[in-house]
This record gives sequence, C-alpha cells and structure tokens, in this order.
Amino acid sequence: MRRGARAGITAAIVLLVLLTAVVMGSWQGLQGGNAAEGDPRVTRSMGSAAVAQVLTDHQKIRMTQAMSADQIGDARGATLLVFRRGSLAPEALASVKRASTTAQDLVVVQPHQSVLKELVPEVESSGGVDGALTATCVTDLTTGKEEIGGPSETYRFVGATKGQVCFPGPAAITESGGAVVTFTRPSGQRVTVIGNPWIFSNSQLTELDHAAMAVRYLSRSPHLIWYLGIQDPRSTPKDAASSENAWPPAWFQPLVLALAGMVVALMWWRGRRLGRLAQEPLPVIVQANETTVARSQMYRRARQPAYAASVLQEATRHRLSPLLGLPEGSDTQSVAAAVSARTGRPTDQVLAALTSAPDSSEALTTLAGDLTTIEKEVRRS
Repeated sequence: MRRGARAGITAAIVLLVLLTAVVMGSWQGLQGGNAAEGDPRVTRSMGSAAVAQVLTDHQKIRMTQAMSADQIGDARGATLLVFRRGSLAPEALASVKRASTTAQDLVVVQPHQSVLKELVPEVESSGGVDGALTATCVTDLTTGKEEIGGPSETYRFVGATKGQVCFPGPAAITESGGAVVTFTRPSGQRVTVIGNPWIFSNSQLTELDHAAMAVRYLSRSPHLIWYLGIQDPRSTPKDAASSENAWPPAWFQPLVLALAGMVVALMWWRGRRLGRLAQEPLPVIVQANETTVARSQMYRRARQPAYAASVLQEATRHRLSPLLGLPEGSDTQSVAAAVSARTGRPTDQVLAALTSAPDSSEALTTLAGDLTTIEKEVRRS
C-alpha cells in the first residue's frame, strides 16, 4: 500500500472517531435537557439574560444569582425565585426551604414534584397543557386579559388553602388548575407557583404578554435572589452511585482531545500554503432603529410609561445642555431655567416637561411631543 493511501485511511479513521464523539455529545445534551434554561447569564434562546437585564437596568432591581443553596444568603425582604426544574439532594433542598421561609415573596417556576411538595405543600400539580392561556383572574398583577403560550404545567390548591388561580387550562385536562397560582401565607409571605418557564426565556420574551408577566412577578421587591441550583447535587448519594457505569467513561474525553491533537498535527504536516489570505469587508447592514423599536415594544408590554418618559427626558437634557452653553451633566433645574430664558416659556412649564412621570401611553405621547417642541424652540432661538 502506498504511503499516501495509508495516510488517507488514517485521517479518515481519525475523523470518523471525532464525528462519533460529536454525535454522542449531542445525544447526551438532548437526554440531559437544556442546562442553560432559566440561567440569567445566558443569552441563548432558553436563557433568561433578557429578563435579568430589564430587571436590573430598567427596573433597578438588585439581583443576586445563587448557583447553589449556600449562595442564597439572607432572603429577608427579598423575592426568592426558585428556577430549578430538577430534583435536589435532601441537604440542598432543606437549605433552600430554610431560606424561603424568610423571603417576602417566593416564586417557584415549574418545580420538580419533590421540590414543590417541600417548598409549597399547599399546592399540587393538576396536569399539563400546551397552547395559549388567558389569565381570567384580576389581581394586583393581572387584569384578566393577559395571555401566555407554550407548554405549561397547571396547579391547584390542596385542602383549605385559598388564593388566585390564573391562566387556567381546559377543565377536563387540568381539573380546575391554572398555570399560575398565587396565595398569601399567614406569615404575610406571598407565594407564586408558575408552570410556564417560557415567559422568562430570551426567545419567547416578546411573545404575547410574556415580558409583562415576567417583570411583574419578579419586581415586587427591590432585591431579587435568582436560585438555579446548578452547583447543587441533582440526586441523592444513592442515585449518584449508579453513575459509575454511565457513558461516556472518564477516559473518553482525554482520548478525544488526543485524537483532535493528532488531526491538527496531520493537517499541519500535509497542509500546503496557498498564499496570503484575502480580506474582504462583509456587507452586513443593520437597521439603526431596530434597538429603539425593540425597547419601545418591551416598555409597552411591561406597561412602564414612566420609565420610557425618563429615557426621553434624559436624552433631551443631554442634547439641550450644549445648545444652551451649559456644562455636560447640568441638573434639571439649571436646564429648565436656561430654556425659559432662551425661549420665554415659563420655567415651571419646562421643568414639568423634563421631570413629569406619565401614567398612560397617551400621556407619554403628549410628553414626547412637548419635549420635541421645546428642543425645536431652543434650536431656532
């Protein structure tokens, strides 16, 4: 056999082994679920970085990310979000339960049955549904017309517990349960169990009323503790003992790395220089208004006209300062006085336009028009 043929066969075998490793890794990922789901650090589709950014940047919520039960810390006066859909070892579950008793609000998203039974024994699962669901309940967070979509677990109250059941599914399937149940414990703690994790995902946040619901459920307290539990054991030590025979074995990853190194060496050995690489600019065109439109839609869904107004007012002050000969970062009172002196408008009227907080979309539209008019008058004067 010629030397070139032997090298070709060797390269083909190495590539086949690498392809097998990639396929096995993908299969494991499908079997194990999406580890990024509900992670506020992840920007991929099932992560929750978008919700976390809205809460911290726009709602000014102080967020603590707890990867394990020990990182939850003091939950007094805070909202504790338990976004852990898998089971927990008894010691980890006990730590989470101790922390949850001191939280002002407890929000649990589609929990494992063992976690639900331990943290919220007043509630039990009543079946699963798929599709759009309407709130039909009127609370301080819902008007009864909001909609959510996607696969949902529904819940109902146990015994004499009373509360609100929202987003109900078909009665024949869910036995009068809903995708969101809320009640208040005698201690004053408000507990919410949510059966739809899609309302927190990056890919589904702008669908239906997901953004509004996510923001409302998590912004009742100025401090949010987001518990994922990805550093806590998923199972009891008894179950963990059976992992000794799991595939792939411990030696598989080093073998793949060694084979990958062999492929790189083979490519370097057999590769040929074809000259310098040619560089070309890529014709990528991004619409300048896409970010503005996306943010405005999120503010509208979250019903935050006051925050949208503050963004417009801050931008107007920033543009007016150099036009009026004021230093950058001048306070609102100074800007209003300078505008009044330049245009003849009453100072109180200008100050109201630069500081008022509208409570409706109509009032926000009127305020935006007033700010535009003031800026045009300053530029013309």
